[in-house]
Amino acid sequence: GKSLRRGREGSFCSQGRMAPTGLGAGAAKRSRDSAGGDEGAGGSEPSPPKRHAGEGGGKGAEAPFKATIAKIRMRDFLAYDDVELEPGPQLNLIVGPNGSGKSTIVAAICLGLGGSIKIIDRSNETGFIRRGQSKGTVEIWLHQRGGELMHIKREINSSGGSNWFMNGKPKKHVDITKFTHDNNIMLDNLCHFMPQEKVQIFSETAGKPEEMLEQVQKAVCPESMLKMHQELKDLQKKGSTIESDHQAATKLLKEQQAKEVLLADEMQRFEQLCELEEKLRLREKKMPWVKKFHLKEKWKVAKNELAIAQKESETRRSAYSARSEELKEKEQIEKRAKDDIGKFHRAAENAAQEIADIENRDQELCESEREFNQSLKDIDKKVKEQQIKIAKKESECEQLREKLAKAGPPPKDIDKKIKDAADVCKKVNDGLNKVKDELRAKEDSCKQLQNEMTHMQKKLNSHRDPRQLRLQALGPTNPLKIVRNWLDENTGQFAGTVWGPISLELEVDNMTDGEMVASAINKHLNNFVVESRKDFDRMHQLMDQEPKLRQYKRNIDIIDASNCPAWIYPDEDIRQLKSYGVEGYLIDRVKGPKPVINALCELVQFQRMLVGTKKVWDECFGLVDRPELIKKGTDNKKRHRVCGAGCFVPQTGRVVIQYSFYGEQRGNASQQGFYDADKSRIAPSGGQDKDEFERRFKDAEERLNVANEEKKQIQVKEKELNQEKSRSVERVQQLKEERQGSSAIQAKLKLTEKMLKEEKDKDHTKDRPILTKKRDNVINQRMSNVAKVVVLAKKSFSARKEGLVCELKVMTMLSDVQRIRQECSELRAKFKEAEEEAQRLLRAAEILKRDLDEAASKCDTLTEEEKEIFRSFPDEIEELEKEISLIREDIGRLGVANNRLRELEQCRAQIKELQEKVGDGADVMNIHREKMQAIKTKWLDGDEGQPGLRKIIETVDQAFSQMFQEMGNTGQVKLKEAKIGEEDDFIHYSLEILVMFRNADIGGGKMNQLNGKLHSGGERSVTIMLFLIALQQMTQCPFRVVDEINQGMDIHNEKWVFDYVVEHNCKKHKSQFFLITPKLQANLLQEMKDHITVFCIFKGQHMLSSGDWVKHGMLAPA
Repeated sequence: GKSLRRGREGSFCSQGRMAPTGLGAGAAKRSRDSAGGDEGAGGSEPSPPKRHAGEGGGKGAEAPFKATIAKIRMRDFLAYDDVELEPGPQLNLIVGPNGSGKSTIVAAICLGLGGSIKIIDRSNETGFIRRGQSKGTVEIWLHQRGGELMHIKREINSSGGSNWFMNGKPKKHVDITKFTHDNNIMLDNLCHFMPQEKVQIFSETAGKPEEMLEQVQKAVCPESMLKMHQELKDLQKKGSTIESDHQAATKLLKEQQAKEVLLADEMQRFEQLCELEEKLRLREKKMPWVKKFHLKEKWKVAKNELAIAQKESETRRSAYSARSEELKEKEQIEKRAKDDIGKFHRAAENAAQEIADIENRDQELCESEREFNQSLKDIDKKVKEQQIKIAKKESECEQLREKLAKAGPPPKDIDKKIKDAADVCKKVNDGLNKVKDELRAKEDSCKQLQNEMTHMQKKLNSHRDPRQLRLQALGPTNPLKIVRNWLDENTGQFAGTVWGPISLELEVDNMTDGEMVASAINKHLNNFVVESRKDFDRMHQLMDQEPKLRQYKRNIDIIDASNCPAWIYPDEDIRQLKSYGVEGYLIDRVKGPKPVINALCELVQFQRMLVGTKKVWDECFGLVDRPELIKKGTDNKKRHRVCGAGCFVPQTGRVVIQYSFYGEQRGNASQQGFYDADKSRIAPSGGQDKDEFERRFKDAEERLNVANEEKKQIQVKEKELNQEKSRSVERVQQLKEERQGSSAIQAKLKLTEKMLKEEKDKDHTKDRPILTKKRDNVINQRMSNVAKVVVLAKKSFSARKEGLVCELKVMTMLSDVQRIRQECSELRAKFKEAEEEAQRLLRAAEILKRDLDEAASKCDTLTEEEKEIFRSFPDEIEELEKEISLIREDIGRLGVANNRLRELEQCRAQIKELQEKVGDGADVMNIHREKMQAIKTKWLDGDEGQPGLRKIIETVDQAFSQMFQEMGNTGQVKLKEAKIGEEDDFIHYSLEILVMFRNADIGGGKMNQLNGKLHSGGERSVTIMLFLIALQQMTQCPFRVVDEINQGMDIHNEKWVFDYVVEHNCKKHKSQFFLITPKLQANLLQEMKDHITVFCIFKGQHMLSSGDWVKHGMLAPA
């Protein structure tokens, strides 16, 4: 082999045939040495390729197939500047790491033999030209019968064009493709040529059995068989068309025969129809004259009724307008008052918001003040540290001077002392590292406990807010939660507060009270409450406009609390009822916003519901007829004082006593259990898990305190070890200085004096005045903020006070406005009723006038003969219409009967033509079926000189199944003959590859068609490779290329596949085979003979020559 240049890095390509004694001579050559650089893209002419030997490589026999590749040369092609390869006649292994240029050889074979760049998934041919060159060249020599060589050369220009040569003569691309087609070189067939980019595509094709059958026929069958298959597909489509035409002609023949019978009957009815139509024409001509007379009388009556109705409508309009003006004035006054309320509320809210903003800014100022104080403390700390350092350095200098004065020669055992001191220092250092590891572990534990406490604190906060807790319990997709979150984000859309759902707004002290309240208002738990009619209308408007609200419109019910008066306790002395087991009112056990409570009292009489003991539950049937417990209302209807609206017994149920509205008004008591689904809808503050979270929080806090205490102990230990380490280091340094003598002490003294001077020159107090001034400014700003908050608080209180005054005024006006609004509504209804009556009469009069004019316009001039005939016809509309109706019925019974003699003659001629066409179509269909059967027999079963497709697939299946069985797996190649009913469906004939690997759990323990969902990448690679080997015994192609098929295989499968590749491609009369792989297992080629040619490709900056590689035994068999 020769070293080859590859860009700036360089590459190496070496070739050899495996032999029992070693590696054969290298065959990769270079037309110029590495020092030649990029001179002349042409270079010298290559030496002629060696003749291929027969099996074993040394008998001088010709290559077994025509058009096998004898040599490949690439110049300025991708990463190569100039390289030649002489592949062997049988199995060629191209091995090298990823990115070294293996697939470049595949691209050279494809493009050099006229293949499309789409085969190797490229879009631009100029991308194959080596950087900095104007063109790239690929040359391929192919064996021909008789020992001759065909030399094909392609030059790819930077402009995008290519120049083609065959044996030195210029040619066109079509000449090259004709040559490859004549020599059965099919670069677009994945069974023959599979580059790295197409391995996945071939695996996908295996999952498309129709395409796989076409690929296999191209690969292993004569071209005539593929043409027969295509002809069968065309004949199938044509047969469908012929049969459809025959069926259409038969259907049309039957239609025309039926039409002939109908036309003959219709001609008989035609004369009868003409006579009836004349009778109908005369009576229809008289009808407008009769209608004109009757409509004129009705129109006069309608005019009189319309005048009376219009006068009544005008009277009622005047009364309604006067009352509406009064209502408008009242509503304007109410609106101004409500606007004032909103203005005062906004002013109070704005003041509260400003106070909150000031508090937020004060937090920032407070933080700044703390930072400035800390900075001043840091300055004081630095000054103290500086003084300590100065004193320490002065002490060190004094000690060094004393040492310098006392310095003498070092003692004899100084080295041993230094070693002992160093060992002590190392031991202390190891102990210190261990303590630091313990400290880090303890700090991580403290941090984890702190995070746990933070999480627990958040949980406790959420449990202390029952509204937020219940909102979270609804779930992220609950419509009520989505609507509530939207309302919280869009509060500015409403004048007041929107409460709801009601279950979130109510609070109770315990779960028992929550259960009773939820059962009492169960139907209204999901309702929302607004405080004004304006917000009520606005809410409904937004529910139609906003997408988030529109989709949940059916889940939302809005209550206008402005129509609900403030609730009051019923006129009942509750103390008199305690002897019957009554404990108090249910409304006293719940808290919530006033508008929500008022709405519940209006909806379900919530203020009348009582809470009782078990006594009420047990004795409820005896309480029905107690006269002292029965109370009659203003409508003279009975109501029970204890259980009329319902009495709730904790943890038991609800007791209701009701009386009928008829007769003696007999009472009936009923006991109802609570609604189980609503027990948790109104939970008490904290929920059921609050105690558990508090216990866990305290436990975590105790564990954190213990961990912090342990951490402090470890820190003390670390400090002691650090001090001991400092003393040990100092002792070692002191001994080393003692060994060095006075010179080292003097040098250290100078260094220490220099450090002392530098420390004295530092000034840490220069920033103190600036920081003090900034801190004072922050303090002044905080005092100013306090004064602003006082002013804003007074402003908020004043605004809220004015708002309450306005609310009292509005409440006094509500009753008058409601009364006038009710009167206006009644007057408007009466006015609308009169107006609608007038409009109805007007429309009726207009219709009569229009009918009268229409009737007059239809009255044609009559002849004397027609006038005489008309005297015999009825003068009443009903009688005349009856005669017309009877004539029309007679015409209807006759049906359409036009003069269709010409159409009848045409129908009979068409029947004769269709009879001839139907007979001919049956003959054509029989001939077509016989032709398809003959082609099918020859295609599937073959003839004397050529086996059929079934035999070919059976042969491939035998080889494929045998290889799979030897590997311990199961495989089958199956021809699926599709049917449509009893007819062959040649379009959907397919080839299925069925496999079952040792892992029988995949696919249900049976063979399944190869696909990417059931089988791994390695299993698909093994199947594809063995399928290609099975096809090879049937193939007629001169060579085959497979790029990196072993990717994803395990060691066992890769060994089996490689053995099969060697076994099936190292025999006589086998196609030339190129296998590209980035790696081979160790000892994989140990027992191989010299029928394998191996190309090793490497890249790097420092390449050895081919002689040096062989010399060092780098390519010798393992």
